[in-house]
Amino acid sequence: MAVLDQITKAQESTFDLLVDGNENLVSWTRSANEQAQQLQKRMTKRVSKRTPKLDVPAPAEIVDTYFDFAGRTLELNRKFVGNVIDAWSPAAPAKKTTKKAAPKKAARK
Repeated sequence: MAVLDQITKAQESTFDLLVDGNENLVSWTRSANEQAQQLQKRMTKRVSKRTPKLDVPAPAEIVDTYFDFAGRTLELNRKFVGNVIDAWSPAAPAKKTTKKAAPKKAARK
């Protein structure tokens, strides 16, 4: 098996594990959220009305902002690594140019 095939196989296995893990985490998060909402209802009754309200963005907005930043960072790193690879790659041999001799001037008589 070629090295690149082994790497691809390992990446696919890792990706499958990530998908399964993500699905489990979403399920557990939903369960935790339900419990947190029940606790919040009980605690809200005890919290003073003087508690300041915070202007917190919606969770989806926070996540979108984070992933936009992460995407830009990933693209920047991809370009950086490409530049490093280019810097370490052997330079292409320079094209040899041959200068054509200028036509000789006819001798004056």
